[in-house]
Amino acid sequence: MSTMSTVDCLSPTYPPFECIDTERFGLPYGVHGRNGQRPRAILVHCIQDDPHEFARANCEILRGRDGRIRRHGASYHWLVGIEGDLVAQVDEEDIASGLGDLNECPLNWTYVNALIPPASHPDEVLIHIAIQVPPTTGAYHCNCDCSIPTGFQAQSAVLVRLIAAIADRWNITINADTLRYDSEVRDCSEDCECMESRDLVCAVLAYCERPGDQAEASATFNPLTDTLAFVEGITTTGRRVRIRLSDLANLV
Repeated sequence: MSTMSTVDCLSPTYPPFECIDTERFGLPYGVHGRNGQRPRAILVHCIQDDPHEFARANCEILRGRDGRIRRHGASYHWLVGIEGDLVAQVDEEDIASGLGDLNECPLNWTYVNALIPPASHPDEVLIHIAIQVPPTTGAYHCNCDCSIPTGFQAQSAVLVRLIAAIADRWNITINADTLRYDSEVRDCSEDCECMESRDLVCAVLAYCERPGDQAEASATFNPLTDTLAFVEGITTTGRRVRIRLSDLANLV
C-alpha cells in the first residue's frame, strides 16, 4: 500500500471582493504590465477613507482643460475596510500609483530599492494594499503574539488571507524584507505609525487555509461538467484532510 497524500493547509485563496476599476494604473498611466518586472514585495498603507468611496473618488486621471494630466493621484491594488469589505482597484499584473513622487517622499526600503534599476520606479515591484483605520490608529495596534486586534477581527482576517494569497500567487517569501507598513519605509507617512509589520508577518506565516474553510455552501458537484480530483474528510484524531481521488483505491 502506498502512502496516502494529504494536505493540512491548502493554497490560500483570495477573499470575496468588489472590483472598482480606475484609470490610475501603469507607468506611464494607462499602460498595462510592470515594465518587465513582477511583484516582489507588499506595502500596506493606512487610509481613513471607506474603500468603496475612495475607489470611486479616485477612478479617473486628473486632467486640465487641455487634456493633459494635471497631477498624479493615488491608487492601490487592494483596499480593505474596517468591516473586512474588500475592493480591487488595480489588477496585480499592472502598476498601482501607491508611492507617488519619490522626490517629495523617498522610499527608505533597502530590499526593494536594490531590486530597481536606476531609471525604474519601486511601484513596478510592489503590491499596494490600503487598509481603512479610524482617526485614532492606535486602536488597531496588533500584539506581538499575533492575536487579532480587538474590534478589527473581520478586517484582520481578510487582510491576512489576502496577503497569503498574493504571496502564493507571486511566489513572495513573507518576511521583514518583503512585507512592510508604509510608515516604516517613508518618513512622510504617519497613518500607520503605531503598527509594526512584524506582527503582520507573524500572522501571515501562521495562516492556514483548511479544506472547507472558504467553501461555498451552495456549491454542488455536476458530473457532466466537473471532474472530481480530491475529497475532504476528518481523521480519527480530528484533523481535516484533503485526499487525492487516486489514493482512495489504496484504502480499500
